[in-house]
Amino acid sequence: MIRIIQTFRVRFAKRLIFGLLVLICYAESLLSYKNIQEEQSISIFLSAAYPDQEQMESILDMDQDAEEKISACFYWDGGITDLYDQQYGRSASALLGGLYGEASLYDQRLNGFAQDDKKGCVIDERTAEELFGTRQAEGSILSLQGQEYVVRMVLPWKQQIILIRPDQAENVGTRLFLEETKESREATVRQFMLSCGLTGTVVQGDFLKTAAGAGLMLCPAVFLLFLLRRALSERKGHTEKEAGYWMWSAAVLLLIAAAVFFFGSKIEIPRDWIPGQWSDFTFWQEKIQTLRQEIRMYLMLPKTVLQTENILLCFQSAVFSLGAVFLSIFWKRV
Repeated sequence: MIRIIQTFRVRFAKRLIFGLLVLICYAESLLSYKNIQEEQSISIFLSAAYPDQEQMESILDMDQDAEEKISACFYWDGGITDLYDQQYGRSASALLGGLYGEASLYDQRLNGFAQDDKKGCVIDERTAEELFGTRQAEGSILSLQGQEYVVRMVLPWKQQIILIRPDQAENVGTRLFLEETKESREATVRQFMLSCGLTGTVVQGDFLKTAAGAGLMLCPAVFLLFLLRRALSERKGHTEKEAGYWMWSAAVLLLIAAAVFFFGSKIEIPRDWIPGQWSDFTFWQEKIQTLRQEIRMYLMLPKTVLQTENILLCFQSAVFSLGAVFLSIFWKRV
């Protein structure tokens, strides 16, 4: 009897530990998913003739005078550069980026970084710590390519970067960010690009949150599957003349209804993924090929800080979701 009690306690303790680990993994996955931020602008990689500083400023001025104003931001890639703190002799390396136009379109946390602020800059926390020994470095002065800049903001970015408002005529914009409007994304981009004589490719990371959300569905799906198999197994132990058979049959129906309601409320099919004619059998194949191309382009091309953070959060969410699923399977076997 004592052995039975001890075995039961050990098994209960193991199940409790595995259950807690499942909850922790799933909570971490959910937290990572919640922290994925939606891109507040349309990201376009420019091609062919890149606009120089004069052209970018002209386009931005023209946009200000338009009847239907569309806020825009051009990005200049300055490559990796060295930063210096002349007071204490510290140095750091970071990616240099220049913004022309509304900075919040590049990253909404940059709201307040004035367009005419030629002496200010924004850096990440790691760069601030390397240069000034603290993350509270607002107001500090750093040296960049022989010029001094005042740190306006220090942001918790996962990438070492410095953003400035450059003023060199030879700079060219390689990327464009447009404000989302009431019109479709395609119509907004087409209207702006044609009016400015620009060409480019739209590259968005909308699929990241969708992928992370799909990963979050795995653990509830496994849990519901366990319950359904248990209910079906219990029902087999009864005949149709017994009350237990109908009780477990009702439980099976309730579980199926719960699964349909839960997953049906969470899964949303975008309108552009619904074919205009159901007889168009090539629609889905073309859509999947287009999506694969968009994902490939998104992963290959340079990222903004926000996009880099979203990729990391999506990866973390997927890893913790899979961890919760595997632990759930082991929990069942313990």
